[in-house]
Amino acid sequence: MYSLNGIGILYGKKKLLELLNPWQFGGGIISNINIKNNIIKNINFINSPWKFESGTYNVESIISLKYAIKYIKYIKINNIIKYEKKLTKYLINKLKLLPEIIIYGTKPRIGIISFNIKNCNCYDIGFLLNQYGICIRTGNQCAIPIIKFYNLPGVCRISIALYNSKKDINTFIFYLKKIIKKIK
Repeated sequence: MYSLNGIGILYGKKKLLELLNPWQFGGGIISNINIKNNIIKNINFINSPWKFESGTYNVESIISLKYAIKYIKYIKINNIIKYEKKLTKYLINKLKLLPEIIIYGTKPRIGIISFNIKNCNCYDIGFLLNQYGICIRTGNQCAIPIIKFYNLPGVCRISIALYNSKKDINTFIFYLKKIIKKIK
């Protein structure tokens, strides 16, 4: 959402959140604790949602999220979706023109494309693109079951967003073609 790393939102009905225990412990979430013979007998947590916020708050990310939400509201989410769909389609069409490229996944998709170059390790592709100042994600993408389904060591993933342009995609394709020539 265009904010800093390390921030997220947990949304749930207060009644249900009260039934859950924190998954991470730290300062500020316990209202009372009962210890007998050095054994914890009972822990009482503060009320939700604060019992899920242990330790020092990530203040800078919280503030950045506030402004990211304002930014998205200003631009309007439907405009962002429309623009990103258009860029995604443009990128896929450019990739399809390269016979060495394997594109993974099916429609509908927006903003993220997983791919590989035939007979080339995804980590090598990422390393080579990085030499041209292009950063992509490589590896299992935190999706090990699907990577195993395709029997792959990993994939390359390019992510595009509102701040990208067709010029960015054309630059990416230009350097991808250079890499393909280099590895042939």
